Amino acid sequence: MSDTFHVLLVEDEALPALDRRRTLELSGYNVTLVHSGEAAIEITRQQNFDVILMDIQLGTGIDGVTAAGRILQHHSFPVIFLTSLSPVDVLFRIERARLSRKSRYLPKSSTPTEVIRMITQVTAAAVEQTGPAAGKAV
Repeated sequence: MSDTFHVLLVEDEALPALDRRRTLELSGYNVTLVHSGEAAIEITRQQNFDVILMDIQLGTGIDGVTAAGRILQHHSFPVIFLTSLSPVDVLFRIERARLSRKSRYLPKSSTPTEVIRMITQVTAAAVEQTGPAAGKAV
């Protein structure tokens, strides 16, 4: 994995966030961690990412689906939602926000191998569709 492959991890719970970041870094990813949807929106104004891993339920403030919708108004970053919600709830929220073609989701209980496989799939698809500049401002 390239040192420049950059993941934005958006997770409000400290221990799961640190664990997921450590796992991704050990797999060779450069990870930026933020703890709110508002912080995710702000940092994407300053930096480009290859993929966003975002919790849907972010505690106080805006939720992950709302944050992703705002980010994707200006960028084409692939988004993978991590959630403990039921698949029906996730699909309803993603469809309602019109993000079904721009995102995927995984249960929070997914193994590191499953998360990395999904990252590989969505980033490969993004490069195939848009070329190596995927994620740049639109």
